Amino acid sequence: MRADDWRIFKYGGRYKLVYYKMGGNPIAHKKSPQDVLADFYEENLTGRVPFELWEKYEQGYYASKERAKKREKEQPKGGSEEERLRSSISRAKARVNELALCNEFEYFCTFTQSDELRNRFDLKAFRKDFAMFVRNENRRREKKIKYLLVPERHKDGAWHMHGLLMGLTSDDLYPNEYGYLDWARYRRKFGFFSCSRIFDREATASYVTKYIAKDMATENREAFGHLFFASQGLKGREVVPWDYLQRCPKTDFGFENEYVKILWADSLEEIVS
Repeated sequence: MRADDWRIFKYGGRYKLVYYKMGGNPIAHKKSPQDVLADFYEENLTGRVPFELWEKYEQGYYASKERAKKREKEQPKGGSEEERLRSSISRAKARVNELALCNEFEYFCTFTQSDELRNRFDLKAFRKDFAMFVRNENRRREKKIKYLLVPERHKDGAWHMHGLLMGLTSDDLYPNEYGYLDWARYRRKFGFFSCSRIFDREATASYVTKYIAKDMATENREAFGHLFFASQGLKGREVVPWDYLQRCPKTDFGFENEYVKILWADSLEEIVS
């Protein structure tokens, strides 16, 4: 009989209680139950549980032992292309949502490229040049610019970006003809830019995450392979110590499936009271 487990994470100003139904979903179906629990709790107690392990549980990536064996027989080694793409999209969505919630981004932005300045179809060149542009900008700034961008393709096949920024000042931005804020330095080097201030971080995080869709991911892989671009050094979610708790503090959750239960709260007190 395998034990279930649970964990508390902090995403920016919010808390997430995750209850993992480990009893019917072994981490690695080729391992014995004893080995699974030994590996799991050894890392759990030392606080070194890999991020990918928890994310796969939250996404319901692992099925039962019987279904896992059946899938292994039916599909070629390494999984089908469809399965790998689906897994990649799930991981990207989870990571983008995490970064959007855990960092104090100030603006939701749209980045396009001008035909006169750029090859709008070269996503790899944009990623490289934009990263260099931000590094050069940050050399002269006390408050550094940081970003989280998700590519999207126009109907003509050209690329533009939606994403989040922090670090811009009133000296950088001015109202454009459409009522949005414009960034002159970006416009001169790349093309059209517009942004608006973020007032609801959670709604913005959900909105940005929705841009990572199957069609976009397929096109993006063909073009370059990255489903999102992010500055180095962005904050991720934190694991909240819970050694003083002997059992999961809640029985009612806002979400539940075969693999996991999830509860979001505005404070730690809501979870552990």
